[in-house]
Amino acid sequence: YDEGGDEESDIDVRGRVRAPRIKFDALEVGQKFTGIVVSIAPFGCFVDIGAERDGLVHISRMSESRVEDVYDVVQEGQEIDVWVSQVTDDGKLGLAMLESKIRSGGGARRGPADYSPFLEVAEDEWLTGTVSSIVPFGIFVTVTPPNGGNPVDGLVHITQIRDGFVENVEDEVEQGQEIRVRVTQVDMDRNKLGLSMKEPGGSRGGGSRAPADLTPFEGIGPEEWLSGKVARTAPFGIFVTVTSPDGKASADGLVHI
Repeated sequence: YDEGGDEESDIDVRGRVRAPRIKFDALEVGQKFTGIVVSIAPFGCFVDIGAERDGLVHISRMSESRVEDVYDVVQEGQEIDVWVSQVTDDGKLGLAMLESKIRSGGGARRGPADYSPFLEVAEDEWLTGTVSSIVPFGIFVTVTPPNGGNPVDGLVHITQIRDGFVENVEDEVEQGQEIRVRVTQVDMDRNKLGLSMKEPGGSRGGGSRAPADLTPFEGIGPEEWLSGKVARTAPFGIFVTVTSPDGKASADGLVHI
């Protein structure tokens, strides 16, 4: 009908209509989807795969190795590949970030690893370990105490792989590869073993700096624009180095994806 107003032409109807959500009864265990992390909880993350309801990737289904902090693996807004691991009659959707975790039960708990044999290992002593899994923030390596004991997994953080900036961990090592590592930290309270592939006394690789002074940026309004330089990229966004308007301070900030 015509109300006498201007006629709107070339309307993109498809662009304005939200794609239909995937019905629960169309989901099957083993299906692979690309989804967006919509929220993060201590026990895992919720992912939108386009279904009627968001699915949960339990923390035990994120990596082959033990995950202490979900934020070490994913960030909100990040795009990830997932597999359907469970669809229940009451409308719950379980997902896994590894195909091997689809039917593994995922939540099977192992007894706490015993890191105490590593307390006496000197920081300049080299151990031979095997890369058990690769994650965006580093490498999990299986090592055995030099004086005997059960093997455990330790983390070589991305800053401890080598001197210089490491953009992609997968460019440095392969799963199953034997590497030399040093023990840098044994945290008995948090059950964590820190490892390094770098020579003792080397730099932190990522250019570790003292905390930046952000006070010069406190008076800047949200409507004010600053020029910056991309310092590095990450799956969840980009880090940009900006300088305060008075030119006296600079800091890195995150532009989330």
